[in-house]
Amino acid sequence: MKKNLGVLLFMCVLSIGSWAAKPIIGALNTAKIDTNKVLQIIHISGTRYPQFFTGSKLLHIDSNQLNSFQQQSIAGTLAFKSPIFIKSYGPGMLATPSFRGGNANHTAIIWNGFNLQSPMNGQVDLNNIPSFLIDNIDIQFGSQSVLFGSGNIGGTVHLNNQLNPSRGKGLSVLLGTGSYGSNTVGIKFGIAGSKWQMEQKIFLEYANNNFAYKAIDAMYPKSRQTVDPNSLPTQYTTNAQRKNGAWVQAFAYTISHRQKLNIRTWLQNHERNIPPSLNGVNLNTQQKDESARAMLEYAYKYKAYELQARYGYFIDALTFKNDQTRESYSLASSQTAFIDQFYLKDKFQWHGSAMFQENKAQLRGVNMFWQQDKIALFSSVKVQHFDQKLKQQISVRQEWVDGKEIPIMPSYGISYKLSPNFYVDGNVSRNYRLPTFNDLYWPNMGNPNLQPEFGWNQEISIHGFESKNFRNFKGGYTGKSALVSGNITYFNKHIHNWIIWVPAGGNLSTPMNVYKVWSRGIELSWQVRLRNRKKSEIIFSGMHDYTQTTNQASVLMNDASLNKQLIYTPRIKHQMQIQYMRGTYAFQYIYNYIGTRFVSSDHSNWLMPYSLHGLNVSKKWTWFGKHWQTQILINNLFNTSYQIMVNQPMPLVNYQLSLNLKL
Repeated sequence: MKKNLGVLLFMCVLSIGSWAAKPIIGALNTAKIDTNKVLQIIHISGTRYPQFFTGSKLLHIDSNQLNSFQQQSIAGTLAFKSPIFIKSYGPGMLATPSFRGGNANHTAIIWNGFNLQSPMNGQVDLNNIPSFLIDNIDIQFGSQSVLFGSGNIGGTVHLNNQLNPSRGKGLSVLLGTGSYGSNTVGIKFGIAGSKWQMEQKIFLEYANNNFAYKAIDAMYPKSRQTVDPNSLPTQYTTNAQRKNGAWVQAFAYTISHRQKLNIRTWLQNHERNIPPSLNGVNLNTQQKDESARAMLEYAYKYKAYELQARYGYFIDALTFKNDQTRESYSLASSQTAFIDQFYLKDKFQWHGSAMFQENKAQLRGVNMFWQQDKIALFSSVKVQHFDQKLKQQISVRQEWVDGKEIPIMPSYGISYKLSPNFYVDGNVSRNYRLPTFNDLYWPNMGNPNLQPEFGWNQEISIHGFESKNFRNFKGGYTGKSALVSGNITYFNKHIHNWIIWVPAGGNLSTPMNVYKVWSRGIELSWQVRLRNRKKSEIIFSGMHDYTQTTNQASVLMNDASLNKQLIYTPRIKHQMQIQYMRGTYAFQYIYNYIGTRFVSSDHSNWLMPYSLHGLNVSKKWTWFGKHWQTQILINNLFNTSYQIMVNQPMPLVNYQLSLNLKL
């Protein structure tokens, strides 16, 4: 019955879109379409948001904001510019996202429309990705399994690249240095003609990474008193060197005013030594991450109709070795093809999509090979009423994995504008995550009987803004203005069959469908912008999050985690910034607070909260007809001793200095 109901629901939404789109081809010649609006909605990059995220909250990090973090990885950028909690083991080490109380494999990392999550462990190491390679970031809050499939339970991070459509040549060079022997070089080169654009990005980084820290015992039981870090000697990490090289290419060709072709490639090699944990033995651990990614996109547009065909082929290899274990090598590859159709008008939008994916992985040395094939159909209908004050969207996804049908994934979103400056969003969706290859087949520990994680997500947001232009006592405009904006969101999420790894005897563990998890919380963000005749501007902003993520049920006997916050999930997170810009000078002050994180399921041990302060000062000028910019970024301004993951020290005060030249 459920199977028939799922197929019926999918066919219903597909039929609505097909019925509405049926007269499209015949009517295109006579339809009166606002072509500019159509071009603004759909882009060749294949990113089908935000027009199909009705009711979901979005956060945009533009190129100007990314400019302050060009020497850092995406992990560092998201830690300071988003509400995502980054579980970092140290500079250049493993860094994974935790969004709305979810695991690392619950947050999808999308690069120009293609998912980067590894089929091996479902994760993306954000310290592998330099911010220099990315032009802007969109963060979509909440579940979007209906759009992107497995692994989109907590939220989605979209890493976007955009070619400059203007003709001519452009060259930008980044030279950076910093604490602990850190040196970076970045080169961006672009050239464009009347019908084509090309861009190259090269990023090179080397760091000794022997950062200073205090060897504090940051894990506290209730009976222990806090130790003053200032009373401890300063120590330096060992075996922490790293080097990272990446090359990204993009090429776009306009075949005609209706057709366009886009090609992107991304090659990267990241080699790093992994330092021992506190009080651990140095095993000279080394890890090498290699990746090769290529994608091809074709788009055809005719007024309100668009067809997109996309293909991506990604390969990721990981080599790991130390003094105690022999070298291990894993290789994962993914081939994905999309066929998308769009029909977009002011009051009605339809999107139909088909996805075909093949995932493969192998472990060298144990002669193990795994493969997974996916087919997915997606359909979405969006309608707008009352002069676009009311927007509604219903979407549905049906997926088959190795020939087995995944239960239907529906989603409904609504947005209503109460006034020109005030509107309300709401969204409800079903979501899921498939077990990874590691979960299912890891030698001597995998569990091939695992079930997918399933759940429901609901959220509601209130958004508002108010702007004012100030006048003098005579009623004339003074040139001073103010803009106040903010939003508050409540989310509620239930996940069944939550997968965790549990002891299985000896030193082995195995994954099991153990928990039923309830995650809920409130997110508040605000911004105040004050401008004075465009000579100067000051911006105050903040993001504040409260997340309660508890285990409501367990298949384990006498499970001490019942009704308790999940480990490494902070309840409280605050971010506040002050930015001041005047002429060619810019000043930014950043404050981050991360609350208590429990590190044992019975809450008998925890990591203390910490606060971090940062300072960023930049200056632009013109010299010999060229555009220059210098910037200094100071991290951990007040020398805080802290740990994000237990027994993994983090650096004391450190700096990054950069020089950027644009030709």
